Amino acid sequence: MPLPIIIFTVLSLIGGAAYGYYQFYLPYLREKKTNFLKNYRFPSGLLQKFSKIYPQYNEQQLCYIFETLKHFFLICDRVDSAPVAMPSKVVDQAWHEFILFTREYQLFCEKGFGRFQHHTPSEGMAKPRRAQETLQRTWAYSCRLHSINPILPTRLPPLFSIDTDLDVEGGYFYSLTENDEATSDQEHQKNRFSAINIRCMRLPMVNDGSYSDKNSSGNSKRDTISRDNTCTSHTSLEDGIDLGDTSDSGCSSCGGGCGGD
Repeated sequence: MPLPIIIFTVLSLIGGAAYGYYQFYLPYLREKKTNFLKNYRFPSGLLQKFSKIYPQYNEQQLCYIFETLKHFFLICDRVDSAPVAMPSKVVDQAWHEFILFTREYQLFCEKGFGRFQHHTPSEGMAKPRRAQETLQRTWAYSCRLHSINPILPTRLPPLFSIDTDLDVEGGYFYSLTENDEATSDQEHQKNRFSAINIRCMRLPMVNDGSYSDKNSSGNSKRDTISRDNTCTSHTSLEDGIDLGDTSDSGCSSCGGGCGGD
């Protein structure tokens, strides 16, 4: 067989293999990891230990905490190795307790991320009117996860509302209103932030350079975000992750009651 034909055949095979890898195998791996994270059930011992350390939370609230922790892990998977902030005190406490189950956590990371996911302590905004980039990234992807417009939100994603919902001591409390009133009550203002001051600052792009959402009418549209990552005047989301049924029919984090089996 002539050498040019051999070279062409080899290059064609290599090209076909590369195309199949990037077009089919990598998406398959991503979907497999996402499904693993969505359907993961935390060890019953973890739920039992957490409920003993924090007895103020009932079974339904424990479900809420650990489901929201899964939402954070889904964000970590979507951003790959990019740093993200943990905006919730109580979800951070759950994450910390999970890490102490070293064997289970290591296996979870291997299957869910393909790497070890290092712990990031919870934090609020760096300044009352300025959010650090890691928190902006968490906000943007958390909104995307729950089909919320990050620029004009009508509700908070769970990662940003759970501390308020559960009245977590020392938690980070976000709202959709901007409070510019001066106050001498330092304790009242401590750890209280407006999500309005996060929403339009350096949102991350998806792979094709756009950010997607669903508009209020339910129709999908796509708005390009410029390459300097500055915010557009509006966005809409169409690639939110399907979280499945999150009704009160049972907690998917532990397969039923979050008090452990």
